[in-house]
Amino acid sequence: MTTAYDRFDSAGREKIECKECGLWYHRLDVHISKKHGLNVDAYLKRHPGSPTISKAASGAASEAAKEKSSSFRAPHSHYAPGVDVSASIPSTSVAAAATALTAAVVATDPTLFRIGVARLHLRTDLGDYDKQFVPAFDPHFSIGRVEKERWEYVGIGVQDRENVFIFGPTGCGKSESVMQLAAALNQPVRRINLHGEIRSSDFLGEKTVEVDAATGQAVVAWKDGILPDAMRRGHWLVLDELDAAPAHVLFVLQAVLEKRARARLVLPGNGGEVVEAHEHFRIIATGNTIGRGDESGLYTGTNMLNEAFLDRFGIIVQADYPMPATERDILVGRTGVNADDAVRMVSVAVDVRKALAAETVYCTFSTRRLITWAAMTVRLGDVKRAAVIAVTNRLSAEDAKFIAGLVQRYWG
Repeated sequence: MTTAYDRFDSAGREKIECKECGLWYHRLDVHISKKHGLNVDAYLKRHPGSPTISKAASGAASEAAKEKSSSFRAPHSHYAPGVDVSASIPSTSVAAAATALTAAVVATDPTLFRIGVARLHLRTDLGDYDKQFVPAFDPHFSIGRVEKERWEYVGIGVQDRENVFIFGPTGCGKSESVMQLAAALNQPVRRINLHGEIRSSDFLGEKTVEVDAATGQAVVAWKDGILPDAMRRGHWLVLDELDAAPAHVLFVLQAVLEKRARARLVLPGNGGEVVEAHEHFRIIATGNTIGRGDESGLYTGTNMLNEAFLDRFGIIVQADYPMPATERDILVGRTGVNADDAVRMVSVAVDVRKALAAETVYCTFSTRRLITWAAMTVRLGDVKRAAVIAVTNRLSAEDAKFIAGLVQRYWG
């Protein structure tokens, strides 16, 4: 294992030197902020032209960003308002989810579920508008020990009205586990990705010009953003990539995250209206880091979150990739890949994750990427060809060679 005193990592990739102290990192933004009290702009003023991210980290960050942006989609975006999407979910889905969780239905109350120490209620008060935001239950969602524990922690947050922050590596199922818990509980969810282009009005709302149906006249009317709409209707708000959110969005959220019986939101653009949250409204955030920045270079665009903001999350959950047996079940269930091939694919992923921790490679291997590889294997009928288009073509030459060697070792 190399240290910050070494110019090269264990795979021979060159780091960059901090001109303030002479230590070596793949990425300097977090280091100079923590150790020297400088942001990148101030550092570059002192040391013009000095790099702040290594070539290896820059390539890995770019790849991670591509994978993340291509995989995100808003749930049920293809359903029109008023359509009851819960009708497409098998009637046994809630019971099946509870059984898989070993979360027994309490005999005296068929709407009450026990998830570890948490007690959660099935939503039975939804109108047509709300039903369109209930996620579809995935019959191939595999619940292992890691997932059960995560559900229990999120369940405690929901029951106790605590804000929940789930952080962990890309593609390990952070958001998906929340969506599937919501599906089991018939709970509407609003999900939004906190990328750099998001505006405050996307959250709060804005005044729009509409045509009055009765008079045919143009009128100015207030239109709620996703935050007040979720608050009024008792939806969960899932904030993806909290650690990449721009500052103006975090300021909007800060008051709503205050610990109180009911969250409140002031809408200055709507005459100072105060929105008081529905009893079922909750905020659940996800991120790749804990909000302390990222020195690995894998997660470009992540920020350091201030302590006062993080303090507003009562429950912090560290997520990780599923256990190997669970990942195998996910691959077989979702893609129909041969079980023996699934076991070997998971072994490759585990080996890559260990190599990343040892700085032997500079890429990770997400469950999402495993699913793509398995699906392409079924499509092509060839695990090695599938590995090329689903895995190695996206990597640096050194990392691709390492993974190709693993594939050769496991399949010969």
